[in-house]
Amino acid sequence: MPGFLVSFGALSLTVHGLVVSSILLPAAFTSFFAGHLADKVGRLNAITLGAVIYAVGAAVEAGAVSLTMFIPGRALAGIGEGFFLSTVVVYICEICPPERRGPVASLVQLLTTFGIPAGYFNCYGSVNIESPYSWRLPFILQAVLAVALACTCRFLPSSPRWEIGVIRPEQDRQLTDFSWIFSNSKRNWSLLERL
Repeated sequence: MPGFLVSFGALSLTVHGLVVSSILLPAAFTSFFAGHLADKVGRLNAITLGAVIYAVGAAVEAGAVSLTMFIPGRALAGIGEGFFLSTVVVYICEICPPERRGPVASLVQLLTTFGIPAGYFNCYGSVNIESPYSWRLPFILQAVLAVALACTCRFLPSSPRWEIGVIRPEQDRQLTDFSWIFSNSKRNWSLLERL
């Protein structure tokens, strides 16, 4: 974007590669630890934490006045992305009825695929703004959406698999199939409510 070049100048190929990879590498690295975090604090808390970290990183990117501020902002966003993206699919699989699990879990990838062109069109729509907001606006939107995700998580039900593992691990360690939760039996729903 011309506004980005005005703010930061022309980037060499090496610096351009550093800027691009500064979000990808931290995301890949933190995704290895997201499962351990989600097991400790819960799926929704891990998603919320990742979304908040991502929002802070996107806000730093939006407010960056130099590459030394922009690149760490991207790295911070990558850390948050690694936490929430890998945990979202696990959470969906754990709360979804078995017969719908595949299509619903793949919905995350479908929405990510739709998000890529939406991001391109967002940048296309803001490129002609005659101010630094031409390149800052997409990052502001990312921060707002990440905060919305973090706030939405407060209203979602907790994962039954995580609840059982935390509340009664010694009794229910052998349970692996939670299809009983989604049956129409009132007795099963009352068992779930007691968790």
